Amino acid sequence: GQAIRESGDFYGRAVIVAARLAGAARGGEVLASAAVRDLATGCNDVRFVAGREMRLKGFREPTLAFAVQGTDAGACSAPSV
Repeated sequence: GQAIRESGDFYGRAVIVAARLAGAARGGEVLASAAVRDLATGCNDVRFVAGREMRLKGFREPTLAFAVQGTDAGACSAPSV
């Protein structure tokens, strides 16, 4: 779902998933959801390593998470919020 911006803060399912994935990441690891992987399709310097199913607090269904590897954080432009 979409992140909801209100009074300079963000809310919503996407924000909760991102927070849960950040909390589940191992030291030095960045995890992304399938939705983020799909949005980053045109980013040539970013790779997504083998997805793994994770059980995230507050969600019934497992979430597919991908480890992110990249060489240049500025390689693609993010969609505007």
